Amino acid sequence: MKPLFSHFLLGILGVCQISLASADTGVAKRPQLKLCTATAGNIYHQIGSKIARHMHGAVDVDVVETKGSWENLETMSAMRPRCDAILAQEDAVLLHQFQNPESKMAMERVTSVFEEKLHILCNRKVRQQDLSEIKAGDVEILTNDYGSGSYITWRMLMKLNKKYRRFGSEERGLDGALLRLLDNDRPTCLFFVAGLNGRTLKRAENNFSDRLKLISLTDESLTVSNGRLKKPLYKTSLIPASAYPKLSKVDVNTLAVNAVFFVSTRWKDGHPDGFDGETKRSGSEKGKSSRINATDVNRDLL
Repeated sequence: MKPLFSHFLLGILGVCQISLASADTGVAKRPQLKLCTATAGNIYHQIGSKIARHMHGAVDVDVVETKGSWENLETMSAMRPRCDAILAQEDAVLLHQFQNPESKMAMERVTSVFEEKLHILCNRKVRQQDLSEIKAGDVEILTNDYGSGSYITWRMLMKLNKKYRRFGSEERGLDGALLRLLDNDRPTCLFFVAGLNGRTLKRAENNFSDRLKLISLTDESLTVSNGRLKKPLYKTSLIPASAYPKLSKVDVNTLAVNAVFFVSTRWKDGHPDGFDGETKRSGSEKGKSSRINATDVNRDLL
């Protein structure tokens, strides 16, 4: 994550070159940008704060707390969006389009920021080592609350492969989900989307590893090109054993989705000096700002 994010910041600072020049000469005020992230302490909020610090002097960034990807997308689709840019999971955007086909949301994909992995955290009543080995109904599946990244991705999996619909799921806050897992009354798994070494998984690793474990998620049907995106939404990935050695002594096969920085078309059009005019509307092959991508930071990502 660190190399990608460092390159990302170098690229995003390119947006501000002319703004800096204007500020130095006193010709114009610095642009104002409201960036919707997530709750304080969440990785999205931390990244938003880093962006604000690195853009200081070029763009005044106001880091706005939200409940995460879904609220950010709802904000961007409002008649008067309260933010100019957002951080959101890539799959959240597609799910929002599915559920809101009449949405007037106008934003452009700037760059991927980091990779979020799909974790399956189970109590030890679950004997299987891969979700594909589990029969629907044999294991209770929990997700985080409505609108969370985990909720979004599970709903997207159900749309892409109907077998996940048969599992069903129950939405719970993370504390309640951990309590249900630890109750050990029946085989139960928590489906959770997060970057490596996040607070929830570290908490499970440090305090409950004698009762919990990580299992794999392997499904080739989820890594093929999606009709709307013209590219895979998820990619195969690994949760290395070194990340949570007590929850799994071996690497865990899984899938990953990118967290992405989006900027509203309205804001971009209002600050043309930050872009070189080559940016196309979303859906085109070039749909990124070439100034932001001057360092080719995400050539190997979505």
